[in-house]
Amino acid sequence: MKPLPPVIALILLFVAVMGFSLIHAARETNRADAARAKSAVTMAVNSEIAKIVTFADDNGIWDNAAEAVYGGMADQQFFWSAWGVGTAEGKNYDSVAVIDEQGETQLAFRFGRASRVSAASQMGASLKVLTAQVRTSNEAQGGIVQTPKGVAIVGISAILPTSPALNAIVPKERVYYLVLSKTVDEAMMARLSAGAKVGSLRFSAPLEGSDSIAISNPAGQPAVTLSWLTSRFGYSALGRALPIILFAVFVHIFFAIVLVLRAYESIKQLENEALVDSLSHLPNRRALRDELDKRLAHGERLALAMIDLDGFKAINDNFGHAVGDRLIKATAEVLADLVKDRGIVARLGGDEFAILLNGNHCVTRLEAMAQDILARLSQPFRIDERTVIVGASIGLVSASLHDYDTSEFMRRADVAMYAAKRAGKMRMYWYDELLDQRRAKAQTIEIELRASIEKEAFEVVYQPIVSASDKSVVGVEALLRWSSPTRGDVGPSEFIPVAEETGLIDRIGLIALRRVCTDAMVWPDVNVSINVSASQLRNPDFVGNVATVLSDTGFPANRLMLEITETYLLYDPETALGKVRALKSIGVGIALDDYGTGCASLGFLQRFMLDKLKIDSQMILDAYRTETGLVLLNGVITVARSLGMTICAEGIETEAQAELMRAAGCVQLQGWHYARPMRADEVTRQIVERREAA
Repeated sequence: MKPLPPVIALILLFVAVMGFSLIHAARETNRADAARAKSAVTMAVNSEIAKIVTFADDNGIWDNAAEAVYGGMADQQFFWSAWGVGTAEGKNYDSVAVIDEQGETQLAFRFGRASRVSAASQMGASLKVLTAQVRTSNEAQGGIVQTPKGVAIVGISAILPTSPALNAIVPKERVYYLVLSKTVDEAMMARLSAGAKVGSLRFSAPLEGSDSIAISNPAGQPAVTLSWLTSRFGYSALGRALPIILFAVFVHIFFAIVLVLRAYESIKQLENEALVDSLSHLPNRRALRDELDKRLAHGERLALAMIDLDGFKAINDNFGHAVGDRLIKATAEVLADLVKDRGIVARLGGDEFAILLNGNHCVTRLEAMAQDILARLSQPFRIDERTVIVGASIGLVSASLHDYDTSEFMRRADVAMYAAKRAGKMRMYWYDELLDQRRAKAQTIEIELRASIEKEAFEVVYQPIVSASDKSVVGVEALLRWSSPTRGDVGPSEFIPVAEETGLIDRIGLIALRRVCTDAMVWPDVNVSINVSASQLRNPDFVGNVATVLSDTGFPANRLMLEITETYLLYDPETALGKVRALKSIGVGIALDDYGTGCASLGFLQRFMLDKLKIDSQMILDAYRTETGLVLLNGVITVARSLGMTICAEGIETEAQAELMRAAGCVQLQGWHYARPMRADEVTRQIVERREAA
């Protein structure tokens, strides 16, 4: 047989396969980009709706607003400063209306002027629907409506007080509602287009070469159609590459057979590598997305768990990437062993994993499996000569029929997983829509925190710590306070977790520490305590930063006491011990805060050789109420005193509690019985007054 015909046949087959593969790849690229664009546009629109809903909630649930509205609506100056000014600026909303239960407009501002235009005439049936949703859910609602002035994004909230003492001013059958709206202008369209990374976003029916999504108003009626130019990135890339490909084929025509064989082997290898994680040998993110695309398209009943390891970064940083990689492999083996052939386990990257189950009972099976995962990952891992402890935060979501696409499915699982982390880690959360609202709220807090950091717009107040013997002020505890530009005073329990999650806590902590050291320079012989979070302690630069602040301010290190929690010591004892020793080496004291709320043993006190023990108020209450609690308290104090620790009782509210703690051996007392948190100048005055009275 002549060799030419087989060679020609192989060349033709190679060209056909290559051509088909390139066209298929271009189509898949176009499809993926189109799906991404639709999801991105939808998310961008939902983000704008969520933002105005947040503003409606913040402005409606407000003591001052409730008093002004239900007090006769005579305070026009308040309405103008609270809402009218905002319509003039037009940044967040350009129209405000206060309506009653019947939808009648009682007060309105548009574009910085008082208006007599009825909100109902502008929004039609959508206003009634949104009002009914607010009434039913007791939460702010929003959507997109078509008004005579154009398309607008609307948010509605009931006008209610936040203080229970003001509930009586709200008539049960005549609640008023605050309606905020923002007309979709060119600036917003440009912002949506940039956020979704699509070109020429506009309100119109789809034209040739464009894609679109239809959006309904809250009443379920078609409101608008958003369209944008389709990039066709796959075809354009193919067009640029095609001449080079053809040239290469003709140049190497005599080596066609070898090239075909090598190309076949390379394609198979690339396909496998593209779908398998090289470290864990589990399916990767792309493989999981492909599987979800197929199953969601068929309307299967699915349940997805998104798993993120707690504390992995600290292990990776402290012990090196080799130990981190071994831990990832060990975790993959644990998950694969728990799931077996009942579902799909994938590694999404970093320390993130996912489990996908299908079938009628997949929800209950996944929840039980998640419980097993939490229990198993809470146990120590033995990596070479080291014992490491991690945990897991798990987000769960389910879907059936055609609820949503792959991106939204995975996004919801991711939102639930981060909610589990914010709630304290080592737990699981099922997704619900409230989590999206909370996430939007957290994003707002993050943005405002960043602005406050640049201006150092934080306040530090101090609660005196008194001597148990003569009640003289021997120390103060510094407490951080922050006021949001839009929400007013925000409690530490709300903004500190956001700061920790976003990494802003390091900069905020340094601002607070520098402020404290500066303020305390005028209080000789008074020690200052400040709380330090586990996130700050995990920062390798933390000890150096503390030393720099002390040097810059001239504050004596032996008067500074850093308060840490039991959780940090228990999570990674070896690393914690090294950090405690490093801090003590620069002269600062270390206090164990809230002792009695966790599970640290008395042996921990001896091992870490801390300077001070702060007994939690709950242990004090138990000692006051029960004999067992008193015995436990006396035992803790006896051990702590034998170790040379200063014992401070916090949360003292009555003289009886104070007397009990004096008798038990506490040398310092702290609580509202003696003083509430106060400004620095008030601390100075109280120190003087108590010393004069002593």
